[in-house]
Amino acid sequence: MGKSLVSELTVVTFKWRGWRKDLYKPAHVMALKKMLKEHLTIPHEFVCVTDDPRGLECQTRPLWTEPEISTAPGRPNSYRRLRLFAPEARNMFGPKVLQMDLDCLIRGNIDHLITDDPFKIMYGKAAPYNGSMWLHKTGSKTYVWSEFSKHAPEQVRRYERVTGVRHYGSDQAWMSFKIPLAPTWKPEDGAYHFTLINNKVPEDARIIFFAGHLKPWSRGMAERCPEIYDAYREHV
Repeated sequence: MGKSLVSELTVVTFKWRGWRKDLYKPAHVMALKKMLKEHLTIPHEFVCVTDDPRGLECQTRPLWTEPEISTAPGRPNSYRRLRLFAPEARNMFGPKVLQMDLDCLIRGNIDHLITDDPFKIMYGKAAPYNGSMWLHKTGSKTYVWSEFSKHAPEQVRRYERVTGVRHYGSDQAWMSFKIPLAPTWKPEDGAYHFTLINNKVPEDARIIFFAGHLKPWSRGMAERCPEIYDAYREHV
C-alpha cells in the first residue's frame, strides 16, 4: 500500500487476473505510469488496483471482490471497476478520478482531456461509451454503483432489444445505460481507438486505446503498425 493521496486528480488503472487471464503484466503498469509522467503535467497521483502488487513500483490498492457477475468465457467482465462510483470512492481515491486502461499509447500532452465535467468518457462503437478511459468526480452519480445488481446485465440487454442501440461490454454497457448523453472524448480531442484508424496513426493523435486482442506491445503490432510498436517499446 502506498502513501496517502494528496492530489486533486488520481489516475487509477486496474491489473488483475480476470476475464483476460494473464494478458497484463507489471511492465504495462509501469509503462503507463511513465507515459503519464511525460504527457500529463497536471499534478496527479497514480494508483494501480490489483490482486497481485508484485513488481509494481507505484501506489497500489487491493482489488475488491464485488460485484461478482458471471459471464460466458471470453466475454468482457470488468464490472468491478464500477466501484469507482461508490460513495466511499472519494475517501479511497480523492475528489477526481481518471480511470485508464493499460492497453494505451500516449503520444502527446493530454492535459486538455482533464475537464471539470462530473463524468466524461471515451466515445464508443460497440456501446455509446467505451470504458477504456473515463473521468469522474467521486461522490457524484453514486447510483451507477448503488443500482447495480446481478440483474443489471439483463436490464441492459432488454433496453438494447427495445431501442436497437448496441450496448456490448460490461462496465461500459452499464455506464452507457445509466448515464446517457454524457460528454465524450473523440478524435477531435486527439483520442482514438486503434480499431478505427486503419493501422495509420493520425498526426493529431494524443492517446490511442487498443480494445481486442492486438495490443501496442504485441508482436502482431510490430508487423501491422511498426510505428505504434516502436513508440510503445520506448516506455517499457
